[in-house]
Amino acid sequence: MGTIQVTAAGATFSFKSIDLYASLVPIPYQVTGLRNSTTVFTIANTLPNTFGKFATVVNPQAAAVIDTLVISLTDAVSAMGLDNIVLTPVPK
Repeated sequence: MGTIQVTAAGATFSFKSIDLYASLVPIPYQVTGLRNSTTVFTIANTLPNTFGKFATVVNPQAAAVIDTLVISLTDAVSAMGLDNIVLTPVPK
């Protein structure tokens, strides 16, 4: 299992998408967006086996404004990874 937290020094932003990877198995994941420590959205699903390639997961709530993004990948059996976390700054 691995978890990362993304912030922007107190600024707000929107989360658009992320690329996920696993070599041998499906990828269980959870992405949670928070604002002022309150959950704004949670996306939890299992991405089918990507056979060693990255696959893009798109946020269905991409307009939601957050200040913290928490990404968890929960497969302990196989190598897995993430790349290209797409965020959009929100003007003050």
